[in-house]
Amino acid sequence: MKKISFYMMALLSIVLTACGDDYSVSTPPQSNPQESILRPDAITFNGVDVKTINLQQLIASDAPIPLGNASVTEGNMPANTILKSRIDIAKSNDYSDAFTLEGESMANTNVVSVLPSSLQAAYYNHFTHNPNETTLYMRINLFTVTNGTSEAIVGTPGSNYYGNYSVAFTPVDERGIYISTGYYAVVKGIDGNWSETKFTHSTTDVYDDPVFAVTIDAVKNDADVRMDTEYMIVAEEDLSKFMNGDMTVAFGQGEGEGMVKGGPAFVGPANDGAAKYNLTINMEKSSVVSEPVIQFYCYYLYANSGGNMKVEAPETSRNYMFYKTAPTTFTYTTFWPNNANGKSVYNVKVWEREAMLAGATTKTWGFEGKATGARQESGTFVQPGQWLGPLTEGWYTLTIEMDEEKNIHTYQWTAAEAPTVEYANISLIGTINGTNWDTDFDLTQCAKAPHNWCLLDFELTGDAKLKFRANHNWDTKDWGGDGSQSIAQTVYTLPTGSTDITVPAGVYDFYLNDITGNWTILKK
Repeated sequence: MKKISFYMMALLSIVLTACGDDYSVSTPPQSNPQESILRPDAITFNGVDVKTINLQQLIASDAPIPLGNASVTEGNMPANTILKSRIDIAKSNDYSDAFTLEGESMANTNVVSVLPSSLQAAYYNHFTHNPNETTLYMRINLFTVTNGTSEAIVGTPGSNYYGNYSVAFTPVDERGIYISTGYYAVVKGIDGNWSETKFTHSTTDVYDDPVFAVTIDAVKNDADVRMDTEYMIVAEEDLSKFMNGDMTVAFGQGEGEGMVKGGPAFVGPANDGAAKYNLTINMEKSSVVSEPVIQFYCYYLYANSGGNMKVEAPETSRNYMFYKTAPTTFTYTTFWPNNANGKSVYNVKVWEREAMLAGATTKTWGFEGKATGARQESGTFVQPGQWLGPLTEGWYTLTIEMDEEKNIHTYQWTAAEAPTVEYANISLIGTINGTNWDTDFDLTQCAKAPHNWCLLDFELTGDAKLKFRANHNWDTKDWGGDGSQSIAQTVYTLPTGSTDITVPAGVYDFYLNDITGNWTILKK
C-alpha cells in the first residue's frame, strides 16, 4: 500500500485564510454504469478517520484531502486497468440530496482523495452559500477503468459504498458577509416607544435567498392623523439590545436604498398618504426598498328610481365607477338629465365598493342637510345623506374629495364641455390572451352615463401590454399610460399618455371616459 502521511500533513497542518477565488467542480456523467468484473471482496479499503474539514485552512494550497486507501488483492486486477473514485456528498444522512464529484486520479496511487477546490465548488454551487460550519456526509464509489476508456462500477450500483463519513465541514466564505436568520422592523410610536414586527422569509437558506419582507403600519396620533413614521431594522439576535436602548445595533438610512448599522432612522413622511409600508430588505446588498401602501377607495354612482339615471342595484352600479384623478379626488363626467317631469335630477348619491357589493343603501354618501338644499355647486358629504343633483340639466363633472385620513368628504359640480365626437365602440387591444395587437375586446357604453365605458370580469390569462382605442382603429383615438410607473396595486389609474399599459395576469374591471381620457383598471 502507498503511504498517506503526506496527505494527512496537508489536511492537519495547513492553516490559511479564506480567499475570493472562483472554484469549479468536475461532475461525472449521469448514467447507469455497468458492473465491473472486479469483485468487491477483492478490494481492501482502509478509511481515514476524517472528522473535520475546514476549507478555510486548506483552500490556498489545494492539496488533496485523503479519505482512505483502496488496495486490490494480488492477481485480481484485470489487465490494463486502474481504479478511480467518485465521492457522494450530502447534507442529509440518507443521501437523498447527494451530489457526486470526481475524486483525484488513482493512476499512480491507491489513495482516494478529493481536492478542496472541488469540494468547495460542489458545496457552494449545489447546496448553499452559507459559510457557517455544518455536518456533511460523504461516501465513496469505486470504479475500474480499462484501457483508459472502459469504465465499470465495483459492486452493485447503489449498494456498494466505501468509507461512510460524517464531517464537521466549514466552507470558504466567498462573500464575506454575515446574514442573520431573522430580522425585525422596529417602529417608533408617538409615545417614543418602539414596537417590533418580524420580517417574513422563505424556507431557503438565508445565504441563498437574502431577501426578507414585512408590512408595517404608518404612525398616527390620537386624533387619527398621520405622523412621520420612523423605523429601523434589527437582527433577531440584537433585538433585546435595541429594546434596552442600544440603537447602534440597528440598521438605519444609508445612501440611496442602502442601509448602514448605526445610521439614522428611516422616515416615511406624514404627507405621503401611506396607510402602510411594504419593506423589502436584501441583506447581501444591505439595501432596503420601502413602498408606501396608499389606501385606495373605489366609489360608484347610486341613484334612486325617481330619475332618468336609475342606478341602484349592485350589478348595475358596478358599471358606474368614479375615476381617481388625485390621491383622494375622484370624478365622473357625463350628461345629467332632467327627470320625467322636466325637473333637474335630485337622485344622485355615492357609495363605496364594499357597501355597493353588499347592497347597503344606508351607507351611501349624500348631501349634508335638507333635500331642498341639494342644488348647490358644492357641499359636504355625510353617510347617510340626501339626494343631490346638478343645478340644471346638462354636461357636468361631479368631483368628490374623499380623504379618509383627514375626514374630509366633499362634492363639487363643474360644467363640462359637451363632447363633439361620438364613438361607435371602445375596446382593449394588445398582447391579450395570446393575441398580438390584432384583436379588439369591446367595452360597453354605460346606458345611463354616455361616454363612459366598461368591461367587467375580464380575465387576462397572462401578463399583457394593452391600450384602449376607439372604433377599432388607431387613426381615430387611443389611450395609454405615460410610462411613469408599472401596474402593481389593486386599482390602477395611471397618468394618461401614449405608452403601453402593462397589466399582470388576473381578472379585472376596465373603465374609460372618452371625454376626459380618464381610465381605471380594477383587479378582482
